[in-house]
Amino acid sequence: MAPVCGICSKEPSKYKCPSCGMQTCSLECVKLHKKEKNCSGFVDPAKFLSWKQLSEGSIHVNRDYNFLINAGRHLDVQKETLRSKSKNLFKRQGGPGKRPPPKRQKTESEDFRIQLIKRAFPHDPPTSIKRKNTVIVSVPPGMSRAMANKTGYDKKAGAFVWSVEWVVLADDGQEIGRYMSYRLPEGNTIQQLVPINLIKKAHGDESDLIVPEKLSYYLMNVVNCKPGRSLIPLEAPMPLCDALADRIVLEYPTIYVSQSGTNVGDICTSYNQSLTDDEDSSSDSSSDSEDSSDPDSESDSGSESEDSDDSAPEESSSKPPQLSNTEEIEVDM
Repeated sequence: MAPVCGICSKEPSKYKCPSCGMQTCSLECVKLHKKEKNCSGFVDPAKFLSWKQLSEGSIHVNRDYNFLINAGRHLDVQKETLRSKSKNLFKRQGGPGKRPPPKRQKTESEDFRIQLIKRAFPHDPPTSIKRKNTVIVSVPPGMSRAMANKTGYDKKAGAFVWSVEWVVLADDGQEIGRYMSYRLPEGNTIQQLVPINLIKKAHGDESDLIVPEKLSYYLMNVVNCKPGRSLIPLEAPMPLCDALADRIVLEYPTIYVSQSGTNVGDICTSYNQSLTDDEDSSSDSSSDSEDSSDPDSESDSGSESEDSDDSAPEESSSKPPQLSNTEEIEVDM
């Protein structure tokens, strides 16, 4: 039988105060108890407990565990708040009467890659330009791809490092393995960075027949709007920074690795074909849109965002890449 309420002494108790252990039966008795006993109703994590009390049950252990979890969560929230609000505290301010140099606004017509990104991603994701004019398309915070991205400037190593996703393909083009590599120096070549042991494990071949020099490497075309897989060939002796120059990646590059180099998907050597298709589809309606549009209105591109995480100087300025005259090669899957 449940004990009687300690406040009204009439009804059986239903609740127990976490702080003092008073038995109560209703909300009115709980409020009256807090007023009379001057009790907060919360567990005091600093209250001393003897060894006998700790060994009586798991309630006290759970109390300490919940206290540590809440303390860790509170510290994480404070760190994120401090990091987001204090970015401009240590920026060098100009002298009296000095104005910062005006930033050059980049329009969408200057970089055709922004048009391709908006066509492939209708929600218009934020973009940034890093290193050798590589456009990085950011996914919403909290997604697994954003949390797995460790790309940034390594001050200790004095170099920019990338996170790379490796996708292993079989001879028939089927995916047989997917692995992540972190903090890869951009100056190393692709054949130096590829995890050859994992490639052998995916193929089930531990012999020396699979070597990095004989593998074929492809960069995923993230702005592909056609059905199927679209890949951009990469050269194995090429440094990673040169392989990603003027390219578009989704948070971090995804590189496909094939042993045979056939049946991997649609192979394109540039974004030339995608841009041509986009221009053809919009050429018919260009004259009408020009007449109806406001000549004074301009739209700015959001692709040139500041790289707050990369304090190292860029190797080259951000500029639209030169389009090559190579045509897209269709390969049947």
